[in-house]
Amino acid sequence: YSRDDLWLLVGGSDGTLGLWDCVSSRWCWRVRLAQKFCWAAFSSDASFLYVVGPQDVLVLSRHLGKVVGRHSQVDPITGMVSLTGDRICLAAGESLHFFQWRQPERRLC
Repeated sequence: YSRDDLWLLVGGSDGTLGLWDCVSSRWCWRVRLAQKFCWAAFSSDASFLYVVGPQDVLVLSRHLGKVVGRHSQVDPITGMVSLTGDRICLAAGESLHFFQWRQPERRLC
């Protein structure tokens, strides 16, 4: 759920991801990602979604359901924590990696 309980992110083991509007009780969108994912989190204002797979972090627009940013990791990602909604921490190999989604540059850094 998003922090404001308006959105529910639903995922399947086949890489399917969907966004449910809790107010209207309707799907906003459903997509099938080219890769399977393990973790997901909303940004602090719920306008973006962070989706983490075995070696990639994808940033999706909540409004469009489209990938607007990507970061590839050399070591396999073994864990993710959303720290503030705009910062995420990934465990990969024996290291921790911290990322923040930057607007308006639309990039992870």
